Amino acid sequence: MKTRLRKNGERWVGSAKTGSRWLWLGAVVTALMTSSCALNVARPGAADLRTKDGHNKAVVLIRVVTEIDGQGLPAFRATYPQDSIWLGLGDFSSGGKLEIAPQQFFSKETRLNGWTYLLLEPGIYYLAPHPPQNENAFAYDRSWKETPPRWRFEVPRNVPVVYVGTLFVPGRGRWLIFGGRMMQAFDEKRFEIRDESALAESIHQTWLKELGPITTQLVQRHSPSDPIILETPPGR
Repeated sequence: MKTRLRKNGERWVGSAKTGSRWLWLGAVVTALMTSSCALNVARPGAADLRTKDGHNKAVVLIRVVTEIDGQGLPAFRATYPQDSIWLGLGDFSSGGKLEIAPQQFFSKETRLNGWTYLLLEPGIYYLAPHPPQNENAFAYDRSWKETPPRWRFEVPRNVPVVYVGTLFVPGRGRWLIFGGRMMQAFDEKRFEIRDESALAESIHQTWLKELGPITTQLVQRHSPSDPIILETPPGR
């Protein structure tokens, strides 16, 4: 069942309104602190795709490519994820509003090449990049709330692996204390979706071949004036 929500309506999670600002801020800080201790590097297996109610998830492949002040740099280059680009993900549970997506990688090499993945049930999802943490926790919390979805994609049923595209997200940076540059703000007018299906197939062959075939279904641009369309996950 698909649900259409108004853009300026209240945010709902299931049948209850969302928690307070403090709960959200706590979730942001906890996620960042937990992730900074150790990057999630793992090869997902068949057991990771099974849900408790018997429905299957899919491995959603995404590549993020960035350019800071004209210089190509890895999107996920930092040891501490606070210094890297994040992805925001909106789904049925969040009412389409963006929440922090987990940073998951197959290896250090694939991380530095911009490859990440999500484990998602079939449904409609919304996606947007978010720059590293350049301000205090309160400002960072507010910036997440103000980040609108940029793209929409759908995870089909009975598909074990789906590649949804390569996100090119350039911008301007700032110098770090010990050298190098970190993304400070995106140049949204230059955002692109690239089809690198051949590279995705190579990742699939190396890391995900045992799960089954890969499907390409590129994200679609989502404008602020577009309605949020959601699909009830299987079994709910």
